[in-house]
Amino acid sequence: MKNIGKLITLFREFGGILDNIEVRHSKDAGYYCYSLDSNKSSIISCPDCLLVDIDDIDINENGLYIKHPKKYGDKIDFLREYFAFHFNKTAVSKQTERKRQINSLSEKDLSIISNILPPEFYNLEKYNHLDYEKRRIIESHNISHNDKTVIMPFVTCVNFNKNGKSFNHNDGKISLSGKFDGEVFAVYNDNDVLKMGTGYDFITDTKYIFSIPLTYPLANGKKMIINRSPLKAVSMGNGRWKPIIEETADSVTLSWFPLHMEGSPIYPAVIAKLISDEINLPAENILINIIKLNLHALIPAAFQLQESENTFARYIGEVAQRQLETIAGTR
Repeated sequence: MKNIGKLITLFREFGGILDNIEVRHSKDAGYYCYSLDSNKSSIISCPDCLLVDIDDIDINENGLYIKHPKKYGDKIDFLREYFAFHFNKTAVSKQTERKRQINSLSEKDLSIISNILPPEFYNLEKYNHLDYEKRRIIESHNISHNDKTVIMPFVTCVNFNKNGKSFNHNDGKISLSGKFDGEVFAVYNDNDVLKMGTGYDFITDTKYIFSIPLTYPLANGKKMIINRSPLKAVSMGNGRWKPIIEETADSVTLSWFPLHMEGSPIYPAVIAKLISDEINLPAENILINIIKLNLHALIPAAFQLQESENTFARYIGEVAQRQLETIAGTR
């Protein structure tokens, strides 16, 4: 943290804002933002000129770096210092250790994990050298902005909370503001316990739970395919959304399916009914099958993985347990 004062000064010189906010660090949370006065509004903002396209990022043993520096003009010195501060050798080592844990999973643990996570989380053969570390660091810090995926200095330090504030993407910047009692929190679009736990490496409560990816046979001979793409949705009004449904001669594909929505316990049943009306199958069959298959995958993960000797397996077990608790409404 010794260089952070200089970094913040440069950040502000290029149009960045840190108002009533202090950037702090802890072993468990990493970098986070703290409101200095809960009675006043806190503002954090990164201008477009300091956003780094993930296509311009590479990695070596010392951390992430910008491989096309000329694109960033006179901002490059600040950006280099920021990357050296935030995405350094320590960040790489953390992901290298996670990679070692995954590669040492037992066949039993791997079999259970493969039922709830897609292959890219545990099949690491395709990654060369530090490619895995690069992907994981970028995935846990990027945001979509103006049709690009970017890293946003300092604003990326704002952690998730289901009651956090939304990011503002207007006026040539990414910003977040509001009054906070202590830590400054944001709400992400893909806010699901499983996504938070595997994509951002922390376990937290969420307002939504989505089904794991599934494929199972339907009574009419077709296959039901459930994906996990909650941003692919159609508005129903009043803050409600439904999945995109694609039907072919052989299959019915849903972009996602909800298992929980805070404050609306019948939401999964409502979505099942809408799907039922469109594909002419009983809603109760859709709902029961999806819930049953999720439980068959999550329950072994929650109970058996936490007995593992592998740190990654135990962590995924904790994630699965929180997912189940949220579905059950016990959180």
